[in-house]
Amino acid sequence: MLIVLDPGHGGNDPGAVGNGLRESDITLETSLLLQNELKKYENVKTILTRESNISLALAQRTDTANRVGADLFVSIHVNAGGGNGTETFFANTKQNDRILAQHITDDIATGMPLRNRGARPDTISAVGSLAVLRNTKMPAVLVELAFIDAPLGHNDVNTLRLLRKRFAEIIANSIASFYKLKESGEDMESNCNPERDKDLLAPWAKEPWEWATANALTDGTRPNDFITRQEVVTLLYRYEMKRRV
Repeated sequence: MLIVLDPGHGGNDPGAVGNGLRESDITLETSLLLQNELKKYENVKTILTRESNISLALAQRTDTANRVGADLFVSIHVNAGGGNGTETFFANTKQNDRILAQHITDDIATGMPLRNRGARPDTISAVGSLAVLRNTKMPAVLVELAFIDAPLGHNDVNTLRLLRKRFAEIIANSIASFYKLKESGEDMESNCNPERDKDLLAPWAKEPWEWATANALTDGTRPNDFITRQEVVTLLYRYEMKRRV
């Protein structure tokens, strides 16, 4: 199963702001944590539409998901405008996505806990239809975690500030239960396939990735995994050793 995770906003678009928080920061961290949580399940691959604080057009987000033939698109956002609670949007043109949207919302509302605002068609959103939901060819949901501009000290603000990993855990578990995914008991390295994993690369990363693989700086697998500090040091060390030859 290939899942595209879409951290909302980014770059020169911070999204909603409130209580010293920015939506773009919360959505990126939560999406990275969600990607890590989904590694627990067998035969699941993930791609992020952005992995840093960069600007992305809506078309770039949907094009990524459509290009790789994703099985699911999950856009992570934070709400604002007065109110409280969690809700998940689905495209009114894709009514089958309603059940998944409600499933995720129910799990977040119970697990945090937060007010359950339900699954909502994009036609009732303040901006009308949502392009990332309508222009994706696969099932797609947009999760509004909680309200960033709730009163300071409100549960919505506390969860956004302190419990982003918990959000990620709940959403990952919700996706897994909905699609009946099994937790992996295997070494993840055994599932690596360099040729297959090339399809997970963003267009701008293909040439650098091929160069790094050709120069034995990487084994050519897991292009979307987190990198540890020891891996960074090893990468730099390998490069320096090759430069000296």
